[in-house]
Amino acid sequence: VGTKTAGFDGNFAEALAKLRSCEAGGNYARNSGNGYYGAYQYDISTWANYGGFSRPDLAPAAVQDQKAYETYKRRGWQPWPGCTAKLGLQDIYR
Repeated sequence: VGTKTAGFDGNFAEALAKLRSCEAGGNYARNSGNGYYGAYQYDISTWANYGGFSRPDLAPAAVQDQKAYETYKRRGWQPWPGCTAKLGLQDIYR
């Protein structure tokens, strides 16, 4: 009898959905008031006017998802340590 690895098991889109839910309650327009914005709670310097939008919460969902994908490809789950640990996300999509 094998053992099941603890943690999230699913495709990348499901992982992003879980991350969005954890970071911002799934709310793409979230302005948390602490310097982090959007569904993935980016700060302004990391966001860097991505897609021509000054803040993540002002960008459409597809733009935020694309930035999260690109961020993950470069840095893994490192930018989201709390939710990564809480959700058991594993770096298996790069």
